[in-house]
Amino acid sequence: MRPSAHYQSILELLPEIHNPKIPLDIYLERYFRERRFMGSKDRKAISTGLYDIVRNWAYIRKSFEKLPQHSITDRLSLISYMILIKKFSQNDFKDLFCGDTYGLLPLIPEEELIAKDLYDSCSFATEHSLESYANIPSWMGDSRLYADTFSENLQDELKALNEPASVDIRVNTSKTSTNNLLESLTNTLNANVSRIHLTRNGIRIQGRPTLHTLKEFKDGHFEIQDAGSQIIVELIQMSTPQNILDYCAGAGGKTLYLAELLNNSGNITATDISSLRLSEAKKRARRAGIHSIHFPAFEQLNSPAFQTQSFDCVVVDVPCTGSGTLRRKPELRWRLTRDDIQKMSELQSKVIKKAASFVSVGGELAYITCSLFRAENEDVIKDFLDNNPDFCLQDGTERTRNLFGKSMLFKKGPFIHLSPYQTNTDGFFIAFLKRHT
Repeated sequence: MRPSAHYQSILELLPEIHNPKIPLDIYLERYFRERRFMGSKDRKAISTGLYDIVRNWAYIRKSFEKLPQHSITDRLSLISYMILIKKFSQNDFKDLFCGDTYGLLPLIPEEELIAKDLYDSCSFATEHSLESYANIPSWMGDSRLYADTFSENLQDELKALNEPASVDIRVNTSKTSTNNLLESLTNTLNANVSRIHLTRNGIRIQGRPTLHTLKEFKDGHFEIQDAGSQIIVELIQMSTPQNILDYCAGAGGKTLYLAELLNNSGNITATDISSLRLSEAKKRARRAGIHSIHFPAFEQLNSPAFQTQSFDCVVVDVPCTGSGTLRRKPELRWRLTRDDIQKMSELQSKVIKKAASFVSVGGELAYITCSLFRAENEDVIKDFLDNNPDFCLQDGTERTRNLFGKSMLFKKGPFIHLSPYQTNTDGFFIAFLKRHT
């Protein structure tokens, strides 16, 4: 495919940036599956260009701030990207709009005038509001949305959330060693592969390599899991729980790591409201050789037999806005609204209340989100503690110090925050609550 055809495909995909119904990466997979004629280089050029536009969307839209919003077409956004971000020469730029088969149609007079203005407005390239610098909608730059530990370095934190994430994997040490897998992947992949020193068995791979086809993956030697998620499991395991309920297990990433840290011998129950995600968790457990996890359907939690059970550790990784995952899902920032935060916090308050009913006296509740918004994190915990005096908040600072031997990467206080800027991970929040009566 010629470059003009690549950009025509990108143009066709631009409306999906704001489509809340399906993640952009999933939509891309379907798009390419329906176009088998596209080779690997074509797919890479299209996906790279599309995500580059998503990561510069605020800057691109700002270039049209003097135009009525309804007149800003996807073609104009693409034109702005080519001129301001890709910095094409005027000749190369016009060559792309050549009208070739499958390529971009020629510019119309109005587009030519706007393109000329963009080439002439060199001063715009030096202007940076927080919105265009960090690539966020204006409401997301409000420091009051975040905890103090995050808002202290708000500009750096938000900027880091717009950088592409590396690929993190967790070694399944019941099947191989970290050193052996590190050596194997270094020889197999054309990428920079290194240890993640904040985790026990994490490996970081730069770039976007295809991992699902590797023999090591099919044999269960590793799982794809962000370093932040691995750290959270290691923090949970510090209390040496033996009877665990993972109340919102999803596809089982944290559950599998807990089982591994317990040497595949603990008593772990994992469930999720989504039967599809739970089915994926079961499949991953089989591949990893994990047999210590029980996977009841979510409806079974309401049965009389289950209602009498209690656990010394309940993990509740609640549904959330996912604002801490913007490195991996950059389109999410253009789909979220302030109302979504409020709706999620209301749901989270209901979920934590239900999950807490399964915590035994002396047991622990681990509340987790991959969100950075205070309303989903500290505010939910405060509301829960106000209404549940039989629980108390544990000291997060002491926990991180005991795990890492230092707490310099983490702010002091009861809550634990992970973020791209502070820990080079996705954004996570975790609070540990102990039931004392």
